[in-house]
Amino acid sequence: MRRWLIELGLGLLFVSAILGADRFSEGGAASPPVAAAFVAGAIVVLALWSFAYAAFYRGLDEFERAKELEAIALAGGFCVIFAAAWGTIEAFLGAPDFPLALLAPLFSALYAIIRTLISWRYR
Repeated sequence: MRRWLIELGLGLLFVSAILGADRFSEGGAASPPVAAAFVAGAIVVLALWSFAYAAFYRGLDEFERAKELEAIALAGGFCVIFAAAWGTIEAFLGAPDFPLALLAPLFSALYAIIRTLISWRYR
């Protein structure tokens, strides 16, 4: 439960920093420094998120590591498929731009769903 709350908190901080950077990236004299501070915060939160996951992963046994790697591979694959499909739709059908910074929260959401399904498979 503690791990879930830490990752959820870091994910929400990351999305908040990205949305803050987007809000302050346009207009006003003070906007560029504020937007840069939000971007720097997002990068720091993303790094902390990665280190928190690495610390969790080191404490797992071999079977749990295999389930984690399977979930990561599937979530990463789905993110790549989504990004490629959306890029194609943007290029040829005029769809709105998808902010690539939101691929990290998308990956996390897909990972959580896939990891839950994998856990149910082994019960």
